[in-house]
Amino acid sequence: MIHQLSFYIIPVTQGDIKEMKKTVLTKSKKSKKGFSLLELLLVLSIIAALKVSAFVVYPKVQTMYRVDKIGKVILGAKSAIQELYKGRAEYDRGISSNEVMRIAFPDNVFRVKGTSLPQNDYGGTYSISGQFASTLGSYSGFSIDIRSVPSGDCIRLVSNIHGAFQSVSINAVTVFSSNTNVPYTPSVVMEACNKYEATTIQFTSLM
Repeated sequence: MIHQLSFYIIPVTQGDIKEMKKTVLTKSKKSKKGFSLLELLLVLSIIAALKVSAFVVYPKVQTMYRVDKIGKVILGAKSAIQELYKGRAEYDRGISSNEVMRIAFPDNVFRVKGTSLPQNDYGGTYSISGQFASTLGSYSGFSIDIRSVPSGDCIRLVSNIHGAFQSVSINAVTVFSSNTNVPYTPSVVMEACNKYEATTIQFTSLM
């Protein structure tokens, strides 16, 4: 048996061709339209979140970096002085001299002309002073002072390096002393640091 195949030719009018072209152009325009409103809002919200994170995180990172840098300067000064007086039974009044400070502190902190004191990152100064023990009649130790420390940095700085010294005072108030049984207490340090906008911290090392 032979099957006969039938073909039907559907006539396409000029109007049909125009309609097809219109449909293709419409789809093309939609594809070129770009981001939708929802997508734009999503992008803007991500950018806003990144900006907020930058404002919150960056100052904390900056403070941590600055405190770490200053802590290293102070600890470096302590080590340099101990090395200078190594083998001696006591310190002397010359410990607070410009010569000793030049040895103890790095060159880049002596950046202000007309002053012999090294400058810290807060616009204040560092200094070294001998701790005279009247009962012994000699200098039994030395202190490294740092001035104009903001309260936030004060808390972090004391927290980071107090263990390397025998005592620490903030604006002349002892907040830590291993010799007189004044333990390091974070709340006490915070209170002393927050009392003034800018503080003076004294780190004392004894023989």
